[in-house]
Amino acid sequence: MADKYDKQSTARLPLVESVIIIAIFAVVSVVIMQMYLSANRIQKKAVNISKATILAENRAEGIRNGSESWTVMYYDSDWNELGSSSEYEKKAQFKMDCRLTEEGKGPAGAFDIGKITITDKKGEELISLDVDHLGIE
Repeated sequence: MADKYDKQSTARLPLVESVIIIAIFAVVSVVIMQMYLSANRIQKKAVNISKATILAENRAEGIRNGSESWTVMYYDSDWNELGSSSEYEKKAQFKMDCRLTEEGKGPAGAFDIGKITITDKKGEELISLDVDHLGIE
């Protein structure tokens, strides 16, 4: 009788080992999938910050040379310019807010100081850039 029970317990051992291995594999798979999704979100955010930086720098240069003005601009999810009208605010994914913070007149001429801020639809700031413009009179 003892031999019969010993054979059954040894027959179950590979099954238990297989179940444990599958459980470990499932847990590790979940962790790896979470890491992948997190990395994907971080990568998308990095791309948006990079594009926002380029657009803010371009706008700052345009303000400095006089070809751009201190206006709000709206962009879609692919960073295509929608326009500056408030009607685009609802469908825009990104907003570039260019605000003049200080105007003055110094010994070298008139100067403007402003801030360019780009935010996403949730209101999270992607980049903020201080801009100064000195117009020689």
